[in-house]
Amino acid sequence: NFRDALLIFDSVFLALGLASNLFVLFIMSRRKLIGKNISNFYIFHLAVTEVLYRIALTVLKIFNSTVESHLISNADCKAMTFWPKVTCAAVFVLLAGIAVDRKNHIINPLKNLGLVKHRSTRIVLIWGFSVAVAFPLIFGANLSPKRNITAQINSSHSVSALSNCLLPRGTLLSKLSFTIYFLFAFIVPLSIITISYSKIFLYLRKRASRQNMSLCYVRSKSKALRMLVLVVVGVLLSWGPIMFSDLARVYDARFKVEDISLKKLTVSISLTSSVIHPVLYSFGNANFRFEVERAFRGCKTCKFPERS
Repeated sequence: NFRDALLIFDSVFLALGLASNLFVLFIMSRRKLIGKNISNFYIFHLAVTEVLYRIALTVLKIFNSTVESHLISNADCKAMTFWPKVTCAAVFVLLAGIAVDRKNHIINPLKNLGLVKHRSTRIVLIWGFSVAVAFPLIFGANLSPKRNITAQINSSHSVSALSNCLLPRGTLLSKLSFTIYFLFAFIVPLSIITISYSKIFLYLRKRASRQNMSLCYVRSKSKALRMLVLVVVGVLLSWGPIMFSDLARVYDARFKVEDISLKKLTVSISLTSSVIHPVLYSFGNANFRFEVERAFRGCKTCKFPERS
């Protein structure tokens, strides 16, 4: 049935996402691509963030499958809402950072040389910002009864027999907390990405029309731009459904699909982002592809040494 198919889909993409991003981390660490430019630095941490998200999601799935729903506390619910949203925000902020770096690298390379310092500070700021925009969700997320069924415990207490951990529909707190998150973790990074890529496109077109830039150079930069745009589109297709479905929920928009089923479906779709990124890096980034080939050549040389 649909639930079994969704479970298989989740398991496959969780495994693929972990494997592909760990492969990216292995190649970038082994071949020292991280220090070559800020984009590679951000891409490395993007893979780290994707791995953390998948690990957190796996832990949550194990927790939900082993713990009875009526035993989940409100604090557990808030934590299960908070941490995935933090990593999701970090993904979009990192993508915005990659877009800004590519813009500076193409339009103003001399200025970009002065921005390579304090990389660790940038990552701390990115995670600090992600935590800050997701923090209001702690106050909005609460356990809500799945059905109006109660079980009497010790003849004096009653609890919901089945409950969901969701942002409640239509409440002021859930609207306010998720609207803040939606604007600053989703809309603002997407606006930065769109503006940065638009400036790159306009700059390349202007320079090409004036013949101040060789056709080969314009073609190579346009190819790099297409690859980066594909990365963003891939993230939008994977993360967009869960973001907009959560926004619709808090504003009490109704769908034919049950809320919990829609939630599970959008979470499953978000898992595809961990596979989309490494594929685009491997086939769209010439430096990364070259380092992958070098790594495999090195493995073959080690495994089958030449005989003298």
